[in-house]
Amino acid sequence: MVEGGAVAAIVETMTKNKTGGKGMVGSVTGTFSESVTRPNGAIFTIIHTMTFDRPVFVDVLVRLNATFINASIPIDDVAIQQEIASKQFSIGDNLLAADLYNLAFRGGSNFIPTDLEISRDGGATYTAGQVISNLNEKLRINVADVTVTEVIP
Repeated sequence: MVEGGAVAAIVETMTKNKTGGKGMVGSVTGTFSESVTRPNGAIFTIIHTMTFDRPVFVDVLVRLNATFINASIPIDDVAIQQEIASKQFSIGDNLLAADLYNLAFRGGSNFIPTDLEISRDGGATYTAGQVISNLNEKLRINVADVTVTEVIP
């Protein structure tokens, strides 16, 4: 699983660094040509074909309530959204909804975040628990996918 980078550069790196053993599999295929000079001076070209996979990105939707501490001081919804969207994932990482509370708190001080839920299926279902990622998936949270509902007590 390779994220980012040009196919040609990835295939060259794989060719130069992969040791023997299990063959490579994947849906992306590229070639790297290696020129070898024979003792008689003739050039022999070896064409290496390598395959690999790219991660499948899964957008996670987040929704939460931000309950005012002081109703006369505004809450910065955008700051809350940006902080939650700053969460970085690696390929195959899972997400606990509770882990996003710390990020929400970084969005300001005049609110208490509650009822935080996450969804990996476009909002068809939400959970306050965990989103499980498959081994070939990489979760991501976009600012536009974070919904903050302001609550005045």
